[in-house]
Amino acid sequence: PYQSYFSTNLRSRKRNFDNNDFDLLFAVSQYSIWPTGRLRLGIETFVGDWIDFAGSRPADRLDLTPSVRVDVGRHLSMEYRHTYSSLEVDGGTLFEVHAPELRIVHQFNARMYVRAIFQYMSIERDLQLYSEDQRDSYAPESEDLFAQLLFTYKVNPQTALYLGYSN
Repeated sequence: PYQSYFSTNLRSRKRNFDNNDFDLLFAVSQYSIWPTGRLRLGIETFVGDWIDFAGSRPADRLDLTPSVRVDVGRHLSMEYRHTYSSLEVDGGTLFEVHAPELRIVHQFNARMYVRAIFQYMSIERDLQLYSEDQRDSYAPESEDLFAQLLFTYKVNPQTALYLGYSN
């Protein structure tokens, strides 16, 4: 309890993509706090220069991912994360993404656990900022729901059995 973690990195990179040189300057940070032994609050960020790979042009990227993890007893943990991501180019916001995710893990014992992941993704795009040949490839708005269920049993230290479902 009462632990915290903070990390910020300022990075500078030169990158070549599609015969174009890009000078990138961005900051990546993580912050977590454990106010109790069973609760963790956190946020991860990315802010700075990036590349619009579809348009081969410079862009500004913003990613924010707040999270909450709760350990319910010794065997059950739940984590909720909400990722927000946007890419700005000359002329406006190319896209915005909202992707909330819920992970639930039940550890039966040292050899066996089940995990469920549910993720919803919503994307809004300004198609006027895409090239004409790309506009037919994207919808202005899209939504998707992802679910994954996994059962794991460790037979011995070198062998594990996985049984899962994903849509």
